[in-house]
Amino acid sequence: MVILHFFPQMSEWLGEVRDPRNPLYTVYPLKVLLLLGVLIFLTHSGSRNHFNDQIRDAKELLTTLARILGCDVEDLPHLDTLEKVIRRLQPDDFQHLMSLLIRRLIRMKALDGWRSEGRLLLAVDGTGLYSFKERHCEHCIEMCHASGVTTYSHSVLVAFIVSHNGYALPIACEFIENPGPVYNRACPNAGVPALGRNGPGARVGLILAGIGFLPEIGVL
Repeated sequence: MVILHFFPQMSEWLGEVRDPRNPLYTVYPLKVLLLLGVLIFLTHSGSRNHFNDQIRDAKELLTTLARILGCDVEDLPHLDTLEKVIRRLQPDDFQHLMSLLIRRLIRMKALDGWRSEGRLLLAVDGTGLYSFKERHCEHCIEMCHASGVTTYSHSVLVAFIVSHNGYALPIACEFIENPGPVYNRACPNAGVPALGRNGPGARVGLILAGIGFLPEIGVL
């Protein structure tokens, strides 16, 4: 099985994610929900409802999940349950999980073909997530445009290990926060905390939007 070949500790790592639910009212183990969430993307399902329809009568999936996770899986949850649980999970737990997965791929040399002059390529760029005409919350970034219009947004800085043929694996992300409310495009320290905690543990070359390629920055 491909997942167990690359990630034999998948069950253990998923089990480390903190479950916010009351155990007295918990029916499905959290790691079952999380793995189903991964499968939504692996199967290119267009929506949770589409995925629910695909797995409704997939009895073989129960056996596969039990084998990967090392626990009994007697029934499959509706994916709306996953959506409700994920809203309550801590982002740091997902960051740590991503770090474990990436480091495993590096240790087993699965990403050696992605290296350039012996280094993995780390691309860092910011992207906007949401934009509002009015302040959405106290964490909104205020942006004053030349037209005189003011918008409020949330942005995030993401670090990816990238390949020469267009593949990208995210390893860390950090919401962009400035000392004041007005957005400043130069945020050199925005992603440092997450990248420092969850770096790949390998020598990398850094690609920065608007700056270019830095061939050597040591081990992250």
